[in-house]
Amino acid sequence: MSYKKKDVEDLVKILGDDGANKREIAAVALIKIGKTSLVPLSNALKDRNTRVRQMAAVVLREIADNRKVTDTRVVESLIQALNDKDSGVLGTATEALINIGKSAVQPLIEALKNKNKNVRLMAVVALAKIGDKSAIAPLTQALQDKDKKIRVAAEKALDTIHTKDILS
Repeated sequence: MSYKKKDVEDLVKILGDDGANKREIAAVALIKIGKTSLVPLSNALKDRNTRVRQMAAVVLREIADNRKVTDTRVVESLIQALNDKDSGVLGTATEALINIGKSAVQPLIEALKNKNKNVRLMAVVALAKIGDKSAIAPLTQALQDKDKKIRVAAEKALDTIHTKDILS
């Protein structure tokens, strides 16, 4: 079944509705639509309404969990969402990047250079969960970060990646 861009955009707008049932129905529909909804959902991560950003991140996380997502625009939008002041958006965007996996590794490595310490920390967390060996050198550099939380997280991430490597 083919969906019109306008229909998808209307569903994305409903994510900010006051009614929880409407939000849930829209979210389920967007998850079923899948890839066609990726770009509008990515754009919704920049919405002024916190609820829209939260729900967009949740839907993207679910789509990424169920399908292979390689669209760089989606990954970049999720990386940008790591700057969000809302912890719900931040956490869910991180989970979505973890679900995306390998396609998110290089942008997450780039995020280790971000000025925002929360972005750097969530990038370390996501890279640890993904467990890709290409993150070892950048995570080793993160051991020198000026923020102690990031240094500790980078050390744990490296332990996690090395353990996965030994066990595989």
